[in-house]
Amino acid sequence: MSWVDSIPMVTEKEKAVITKAIIPVAGLGTRFLPVTRTVPKALLPVLDKPLIQYAVEDAVEAGITDIAIIEDSRSVGSYFHSMPDLEEKLREGGRDDSADQMVEISDLARITSIKQIEPLGLGHAILLARNFIDDEPFVVILPDEILWGEFSATAQVLDVRDRYGGNVIAVTETSWDDVHTKGIVGGPNVEPTVIAIDQMVEKPPRDEAPSNLAIIGRYALGPDVFEHLSKLRQGAGGEIQLTDAIVDCMEHNNTYGVIVDSARYDAGVPEGMFGATLHQAATNPAMRQMIVDFAAEL
Repeated sequence: MSWVDSIPMVTEKEKAVITKAIIPVAGLGTRFLPVTRTVPKALLPVLDKPLIQYAVEDAVEAGITDIAIIEDSRSVGSYFHSMPDLEEKLREGGRDDSADQMVEISDLARITSIKQIEPLGLGHAILLARNFIDDEPFVVILPDEILWGEFSATAQVLDVRDRYGGNVIAVTETSWDDVHTKGIVGGPNVEPTVIAIDQMVEKPPRDEAPSNLAIIGRYALGPDVFEHLSKLRQGAGGEIQLTDAIVDCMEHNNTYGVIVDSARYDAGVPEGMFGATLHQAATNPAMRQMIVDFAAEL
């Protein structure tokens, strides 16, 4: 019997449409100092739009309507608040298009802000949103990972979940020389771009890595992950790890990895942020030519 033949039927609960997302943004953003002394990393711009907006738009394109932003003492969720005074001034100045853009940002989704006072890791951040999720399946989006493609990366993850159920994680092929810096998954293929995960290892040595498929920041998870998160003790770095809870879930719940069809930029580091900015600038013909001209001068 093949893996495909042994895949269980998708349950009614797993068929439920996912409408909620968690976007964790707490953190010091030390790689971007000094600007992150006062500006949250999630509000740093890629060209003319902050990281958090790209993440929210990725979620909304996948059908998400309600989003919990897990933030520290600095507010990120307020970026999506209505700003009638600003809209009025823009309209008075004849800038109706800009005013309409401000309204669109406020109307993207229903945003809930949840404070993470102690930096206890990604798993802890997710656990803080348990009441918000209210026993429903949900997605997790890490805004540091910018994924651009014809279709939302979150939508690609949800498509696999709709067909196979279980938990689904976005992955990408990485260099074998870099596997020791990533969370790596392994398992047999059920489709050319989908694997049934049976191994999940954090930063393995190259000769022990089950594959070169690295976890990237899009997850579709069932609510049972909260039970596992609540039982975990603080691990490496004094943090509660989401991957540990997902591994625990694998004992009774299939987990899949999907190689998303997207251009990827790690905006958690300045080099990735710079690459993402160039990517966006290059979509504008005038700016693309500016990039070529600047490169020639350099």
